[in-house]
Amino acid sequence: MAHLRMSARLRAVLAALVIVGVTVPGCRAADSSKPARALLGRALPAPDQCPPEQRASVVRPLSRRSLQWMGEPVLACGPFAEDEVYRFVAQSPDRASSPLSVRLSRMEGQALLIARQYAWAASPEAAQPLSVVASKIRPVPEEEWHALTTALRSAGFWEMPAEEGHLPADSVPLWDLEGRLGGGYHHVERQPSTQGPFHELVRHVLTLAGYADRLH
Repeated sequence: MAHLRMSARLRAVLAALVIVGVTVPGCRAADSSKPARALLGRALPAPDQCPPEQRASVVRPLSRRSLQWMGEPVLACGPFAEDEVYRFVAQSPDRASSPLSVRLSRMEGQALLIARQYAWAASPEAAQPLSVVASKIRPVPEEEWHALTTALRSAGFWEMPAEEGHLPADSVPLWDLEGRLGGGYHHVERQPSTQGPFHELVRHVLTLAGYADRLH
């Protein structure tokens, strides 16, 4: 990684990761800065800051809590540094499995993958229910990014319904795949499945992150 040429904006993302205690092998710690902090976008925007058609994805209780606990930014609205970003989140409010997030971002022709696995706190009443137990950070080569966007187009991700039928209560596991490209945003939320176009997209993302075993 030390031999790759990185843009100033990509270096800012890596600096932001250092701020929150994530070690990137082969990279020196960068000085903290306001732009770097802004890239992580840890604070959730108020619902009225989003267009009406995007508010549901921000205020849905399960998704909102999961993003807060994971320290992940909201992609649905508000300012965002990346030119293009996709994120998969495996939510497990029943505590039967470890939650997982995989974010793939691209800016100025360079792409980065950030994957984190979380563990539940011993007490359900803990102020911070989730903690990071494993993280993976790496550049994404052009051919891998091209394969990802081709898979998204082939599966019709941008045309998939956000929800399929009636989603159950907040106590069941959910898969959520989001995309933000330019001014467009879309997310698809499903219960874990074993087949179909959405399952194959999730398989592609988890394989890139080295978590394909989570499908079994």
